[in-house]
Parts: sequence; C-alpha cells; structure tokens
Amino acid sequence: ETCCGTHGGRMRCPQSAPVMCHNTNDCAGSTDRCCMPPSDYGTGSVDGRNEGCKYHGEERICEVKARTPMLTQFESLAPNEMTISWEPRYYLTGSTTCIFLEWRVALSRFYEWGEGPWDTQPSCNSPYWDRRTCTLTYEDGLISMTKYHV
Repeated sequence: ETCCGTHGGRMRCPQSAPVMCHNTNDCAGSTDRCCMPPSDYGTGSVDGRNEGCKYHGEERICEVKARTPMLTQFESLAPNEMTISWEPRYYLTGSTTCIFLEWRVALSRFYEWGEGPWDTQPSCNSPYWDRRTCTLTYEDGLISMTKYHV
C-alpha cells in the first residue's frame, strides 16, 4: 500500500526503484503506479525501456521539461555563418528518470522594434546527447549582418 494514494498518487519513485511505470493503478493494491529499479542497461533495456515496466504500460513519459541548456559559444566567423555550442544544465535533485529525446535549436531575429518569431533550426536538431555544436549558414536561412537570439 502507498502513503500517497489519498493525496493524488505517487509524484516520484524512491531512489531504490526510480523508474515509474505508466499504468495508473497497477501496484500498491491497485491504487498507484509501479516503481521499478533500473535494469542492467542503465535506465532501460537494449531498446531503451525498463524491463520491469513491460507489463505495467512501459516507462512513464517524463512530464518535466528539461532546463534550457547553457550556451558556451556563439560566434560568427564568416558571412552568413554562425556556430553554436551548448552544455546541458541539471536540476538540483541530480538524476532523473526522464529519457533524453533530442536537442532542439531555435533562433529569433532581433529587430529594432523587438524580437521576431522563434524558428526551429532542423539542421541543428539532434537525437544524440553528445552532439552539442552546430553551424548554421545561408542555406539554413541565416542573414548576414543580423542579430539573433538563440
């Protein structure tokens, strides 16, 4: 039985079993979500999913947005070209059961009257955690002698 059933359910799993499963009432006497220990493959099996949650709706999708990465470099060394580098930032709680999906880069052109709309830059988006640098050019719609927010 869970202590959280009368308070809206489990918000977070304990450190000993940090992976929360998706199905709402599969554990704790059919009153709460299941919590599972990490599998032998870190946060999941070979396909990235926790084997313990296999029969409980798979891993619950994290509903906490990631913190905005910290820009470490932002330079334009050639006309119509900009190189952007970044590092992840972490919450004070440290580890999370959230699964990394992708990096997304967006630019907003800066005008005298203010900021323009934010446009995602597909050539910079990446599903690879270690890819934290990209270069945009005129082919990506970059305009020379223009200020941008990243």
